[in-house]
Amino acid sequence: MKFTIFTSFYNYLENFDHLVNSIFSQTYQNWEWIISDDFSENPEVLPALEKLSSSSSKIKLIKPTYKKEFYWNPPISESTGDIFLVQDSDDIMHPKLLEVYKHNFDKFPKVQMISTNSILKWNNVHGEVHSFRMINYGNRCNFIDKLNTAVDGEYNIGDCRAWRNNITLFDTNKKWNQCAEDICKTLINEEKGMLLYLPRILHTYSHRENSISKDKVYGEFAAIEKQNMID
Repeated sequence: MKFTIFTSFYNYLENFDHLVNSIFSQTYQNWEWIISDDFSENPEVLPALEKLSSSSSKIKLIKPTYKKEFYWNPPISESTGDIFLVQDSDDIMHPKLLEVYKHNFDKFPKVQMISTNSILKWNNVHGEVHSFRMINYGNRCNFIDKLNTAVDGEYNIGDCRAWRNNITLFDTNKKWNQCAEDICKTLINEEKGMLLYLPRILHTYSHRENSISKDKVYGEFAAIEKQNMID
């Protein structure tokens, strides 16, 4: 089983070495890494990516033709992997992430997507704990219901979703250019009973003030989540 990891970079290089190390330190090493510069204003980004891609045959640098071309739709057409995973440039994978995913994709061949718990840190992956992003099963299973009824500081959908590279199974009309990242894929896979949630912390996210992924929902539960971790 081969993983395709995709990362789009925009200006931010502070986490660059930590990100690279987290991928090369994976206990499961059958992966390729597709990287892209999303028209960064920082002139150091593209040279850094070019140097990185030239350092290993497992890394491929692709160039978008327009802004955010791959933001909503990672370039699955460029992939040679069996499993696709989006890795943000300001976050890191825990060492056994791919190993755990492989184990579960092998164990449950009908599962199309897997999501895991994660930790959110202030400003960077080595900052203070901001919150937990974890699965809240409670009495509900539906993604939308869980999102609307979160309690006790639990962020409902987990994180770091990986899916099998067969999106046409669910998108026969190729409408994914209208979806928000992998949320639509999550909804469809869950509804079909093909989404697996793993209650393990295998990823660290950074909560940066200027991050495009920052969302008010994190702030609503941050204080409770942090206190839960302390307790």
